[in-house]
Amino acid sequence: MAEFKRKNIVQLLKMDQAKVEEYYRELRKYNFQKDKDISKMIRLRKLIHHLTVKILMLNRMLMGQTLTIIGDKRIDNGKPRIYAVTHIGRYDIEISVEALKDNAYFLWGDPKELYLRPERIILEMIGMNFVDTHYKEDRHIALENMVKIAKSGGNNHVYPEAAWNITPNLVVMPLFTGCIEAGIRGGADVIPVAIEQYDKDYYVNIGENIDCSKMKMEDKRIETDKLRDAMCTLKWEIWEQKGISKRKDLPDNYEETFINNIMKDTDNGYTVEDIEKERFHDKNITTYEEAFAFQKKLK
Repeated sequence: MAEFKRKNIVQLLKMDQAKVEEYYRELRKYNFQKDKDISKMIRLRKLIHHLTVKILMLNRMLMGQTLTIIGDKRIDNGKPRIYAVTHIGRYDIEISVEALKDNAYFLWGDPKELYLRPERIILEMIGMNFVDTHYKEDRHIALENMVKIAKSGGNNHVYPEAAWNITPNLVVMPLFTGCIEAGIRGGADVIPVAIEQYDKDYYVNIGENIDCSKMKMEDKRIETDKLRDAMCTLKWEIWEQKGISKRKDLPDNYEETFINNIMKDTDNGYTVEDIEKERFHDKNITTYEEAFAFQKKLK
């Protein structure tokens, strides 16, 4: 294994974005090959996590945001946990970390400018598992890190939709199978969590533990679809408590307004095109856009 040469912050700031991302991929590869024991770091992060939660709570209050937890059915059975959380917008991370109050390493896809931003400090206090999703080797390392964290007694925090859900009719978008695979291999329970946002008001619903110990790896897609069903149910329970709107009462431009309200909070160049590219695409499902794409070619 070739020795990896670390760079300081001054050197990194002089590099262009593509080189910075390449550097951190190589750093992850180097750390993965060294296979260091992370159990002490996990215990330390659990000890200081209450401080992280208080910082996030204070920041939320200063921003005028509210948080309501409508249910929490999880149990503490001593097993590591993989929190599978729905994804709606910019503040899902802060809101879910505060709501769960349970330290968990966060899987962050395509961090881009975040590598060199100051808020990374508090994210490192939580525990980060970065991944550039367009690189197969990096995806493999991220999954192996999830398994290692679980086997070392730590928790994982994942958004298996992999992108913000701005679709007009999907309660939860199709999921990647990594949560279930890591649960099976790492001996962890998977806990579904739903978040919903109404402007600055956030609602969180935490589901029951899903035992992965009797699952088979060849059934991970089936089990992932069951996980998605559980996440959909949790989100539906939020909608029921908030109250259902009638379609006739919605403005004609509601979809456009909804997407604009979600996207206005992005502060790292995240776009609708990124969302479409990064989310899971089931090859067995034909979307409306794909089915009628031929219309644009008609003369």
